[in-house]
Amino acid sequence: MEAGFLWSLFFIPWGPVLRYFGWLIFLTGFACFVATKRHLPSNSLKRTIRILLVLFLAWGAVTTLSSGDSSYWFWKGYSFVLEMCFGIWMASVVITLNPKVLKKFFLVLSTSVLLAGGWTIVRFVTDLSTSGPFSNINTLGLFAITALPLCVSQLLITGQSRVYNWFFILSSASAIFMIIMSFSTAAWICGIMSLVILFLCGLKWHRKRFLLKISSCILVLLFLMGGFWLISGECKNEILGSVHRELCQLNIFNGSSSINGFTNNRSDIWKGTWLMIREKPLLGWGWGQFRREFMKFNQDWWELGLDPLEAHNLYLEMMVNGGVINLLLYLFLIFAVSKEIFRNYRETLSPVYLGFIVLILIQLLYSMAGNIFLSREIACILWSVFGFSNTDLDRASFPWIIN
Repeated sequence: MEAGFLWSLFFIPWGPVLRYFGWLIFLTGFACFVATKRHLPSNSLKRTIRILLVLFLAWGAVTTLSSGDSSYWFWKGYSFVLEMCFGIWMASVVITLNPKVLKKFFLVLSTSVLLAGGWTIVRFVTDLSTSGPFSNINTLGLFAITALPLCVSQLLITGQSRVYNWFFILSSASAIFMIIMSFSTAAWICGIMSLVILFLCGLKWHRKRFLLKISSCILVLLFLMGGFWLISGECKNEILGSVHRELCQLNIFNGSSSINGFTNNRSDIWKGTWLMIREKPLLGWGWGQFRREFMKFNQDWWELGLDPLEAHNLYLEMMVNGGVINLLLYLFLIFAVSKEIFRNYRETLSPVYLGFIVLILIQLLYSMAGNIFLSREIACILWSVFGFSNTDLDRASFPWIIN
């Protein structure tokens, strides 16, 4: 079960097939455990979280069934809900069976981040693509801002070997590098906020050591960006062109651009999404129906000629999927998870819980312009954090997290 969980985590940047194969390994181990032990593996997921997940599953089924579509579209849409609940439950099971899996979680994720950063370098040098192992730059940015607080938080743990410290220095630099190369305003803002929070907390705890680690991280980044600057004129021009594009998009603040230009036409998508919500505020349109219904519902005024794949706003799309109740259930889940993380953080002052806190804060901010549910592979990181941080465990089982 642990091997399957870590397998799915490692292959996040490389498509759903390998990640789902990890889930198959986990389920095979789960079945073997039940067959040999003759009982289900215990997990200590908090009662409040269990209730909220059951309600989320039930309401998701009701709203998606209410769309009256075929069973194919029902399961295609409802799978978003199932994956979230399964991811939280899976993380809770593996950490209950072996609390040391938490340390492996950070090591495996950081290894994946390092490889994804290397892949991004190779693709940029060979064909000037800035999307790395992903299909687009927004997904690259989302992966990087999700992994960044978890990687940097490990730099705050004392008493680790030099190899361990350099490993997380390089993985943190890799995450920051991918944020830069995503040339996404949302990723840049979230990345800066994440680093500011972690930097201020790091200065409070271990000023000299943390400053040295962050300085090393910056030097690695400068070396990378300097290499791109010198390696060829094409790489230099691509970077300058991408930076210019983002700066032009930000010109709204000096009055030379419109809100539509600043949001890259997302303000029109938000308008159309809100009109859909007003039509069905209670039940919504059902999970997975946004792309199919948006154009039909807004065809009388829509002029962009584009078919939006998503609302580019998690809060609006949650209401499209299942109405106001759907959004409230998700916010209650976030609140319950965050409350438990803050409690653990106050009791331990652990960098691990600090990383979890920053991750959730950054996701709440990013959700104003994106939707992590639609990036299922990256969402697994967040669901794992939910499961880890809301499981009753004896902290003596993993003293390494205590600062």
